[in-house]
Amino acid sequence: PRPTIANLSPSKELIDLKSLKRQRTVAKNSILRIKTGLLEKTMSLDPIELECRLDILNSHSEKLMKCQSKIEEIDEDDMARGELEDIIVETKSIIKNILAKNRTSIAETSFVASHSSRLPKMNLP
Repeated sequence: PRPTIANLSPSKELIDLKSLKRQRTVAKNSILRIKTGLLEKTMSLDPIELECRLDILNSHSEKLMKCQSKIEEIDEDDMARGELEDIIVETKSIIKNILAKNRTSIAETSFVASHSSRLPKMNLP
């Protein structure tokens, strides 16, 4: 039998798998960039920015896990899930620890001002 174009072209499943693995790599690298930036202190540790980074991390994590599930549907032998979950948890932990330290230091530096009268001093006879 002569080869046909259908026989020579890669299956749709294989193309999908390659595309999904590329998407997984992009999402994983985005999370690793956040983690590295935090560890190397090249990113702002401002609490508001950290909250935003946490939202971004959650978005990347969701995409990454959906992508991983699709990969596993096609390739049952793909074993990346554990590593990906570890990266997500480690990165999220770094952010939450920094935020917790910020809250603690704010609480320690806050104080209640003593009550003082704003009335002028009066000399008594």
